[in-house]
Amino acid sequence: MTEEIKKAVQLAEKELEETKIGFLKDMVKKTLEAIENLTKEKNKLEEEIKVLKMDIDDLKAGRLDKIEERQNTSELAKRTSKISVKEKEIQIPSQIHSYLPYWQRIYSVTPLYYEATTWTSDGNTVTFCSSDCATNVSGTYQLGSGTIKYL
Repeated sequence: MTEEIKKAVQLAEKELEETKIGFLKDMVKKTLEAIENLTKEKNKLEEEIKVLKMDIDDLKAGRLDKIEERQNTSELAKRTSKISVKEKEIQIPSQIHSYLPYWQRIYSVTPLYYEATTWTSDGNTVTFCSSDCATNVSGTYQLGSGTIKYL
């Protein structure tokens, strides 16, 4: 009978050890999955930050045409940008318009705000040339968090 008890104890210890190992492996798997999910989220945020930085650089350079082009070709840029840029139709012959340098073209710029799950506008649209951006974007900005940014 003592031999059967020893076997039963060994079997119980082995099952307990396998349970512990399974528990540890499950914890490691969940941790690795959390790391993978956060890495995906981080990469997505880095792409959005890149788009926003390009918007700032293009605003500083007065290149509204680049912002408009990016928004027309990239769903990410359209979804991420805080402004909507559209070149305005102007009444001049098309052969002259095609030769206008980007800084003389006129654009409509609309600020966008995130509400619930969509980007909306407050209806305010400003019309100006790219050169207006290049000269008026530079400056000091105090953010809502109190951080001061210099452009």
